Amino acid sequence: MRPTPRQYAQALRELGETHEPKEVIKNFLAFLFRRGEGHKAEAVLRELEEQEAARSGVLSVEVTTAREVSPAIRKAIEAKAALLFPEAKKIVSSFRIDPEVIGGFRIRTSEALYDETLSRDLKAFAASLNS
Repeated sequence: MRPTPRQYAQALRELGETHEPKEVIKNFLAFLFRRGEGHKAEAVLRELEEQEAARSGVLSVEVTTAREVSPAIRKAIEAKAALLFPEAKKIVSSFRIDPEVIGGFRIRTSEALYDETLSRDLKAFAASLNS
């Protein structure tokens, strides 16, 4: 079984604490490409960034809405994220638009999903009619 980007990132961070980081990265990239896993390099880097942010108490969330929202609505959604993730010292939000959401919002982190969208409600309703 091949290691996941998360496992590689953990190993890299641990090695970087006891060895010269520049050498660790150089050897790690050579290792990845020898194993035919060079395509994982970007995911490992992203995972390293997320782990470092988590260690410092910063949580990145992606908020999806059906349309552009006002600054007041953004603040309300960010306040909801703060309630959902009280362990975060700081929340960094990025907003994106997906018309298929129809209404409401979705908050996604690297490890969690909070879905308060109308499309989810409609899918659940349709599923209840079919059962």
